[in-house]
Amino acid sequence: MNEGGSLLGVVLDANVYIDAVSGNNLEVLGDPLEFDGIPSLPPRRVHPSLHVLGVIRDGGILGRGYALEVSEHILAMVDHKLIDAGWMESDVNAYIDLICDLAELSGGGYYGNVPQTQHDCEDPEDNLILDLAAFTDASLIVSNDSDLLVLGRPNGWKGRGIVSPADFTKRAEAAMRYR
Repeated sequence: MNEGGSLLGVVLDANVYIDAVSGNNLEVLGDPLEFDGIPSLPPRRVHPSLHVLGVIRDGGILGRGYALEVSEHILAMVDHKLIDAGWMESDVNAYIDLICDLAELSGGGYYGNVPQTQHDCEDPEDNLILDLAAFTDASLIVSNDSDLLVLGRPNGWKGRGIVSPADFTKRAEAAMRYR
């Protein structure tokens, strides 16, 4: 949890992490996967999900921006999907380590046992994303899940925005112009 209050807590749905390493994005990150491979904004030249990671990384380096909040459940979903996609376990572990390092760098955290208190979605997986956002008091959820995106319209979910990776990167790019 972002105790300092100057950073905005953000929860990324597992689909954002998966999309960030799909297709040509994996080549951008390099082998082995590392922070330096995550592209900064602007320009937007890869999948928006990969730029989301770049915005969080850059904010962590500068000490402003978003505190990435990650749960055991989200990382388990990432692990499962990447193994199903044919990744080697060692590569999956390296990516999960990168995500945890990114959470630490950004001022966020990793949470093993998040209380299951939210029941606003029919899909229990979506509720686990909401649980983490509520538990960490995150200001924003980034997802490609249509049910979560609909839940976040027009005024957010319980005071939290729910946006797509493309919307997140557009907002981050606009904010950079005004700094």
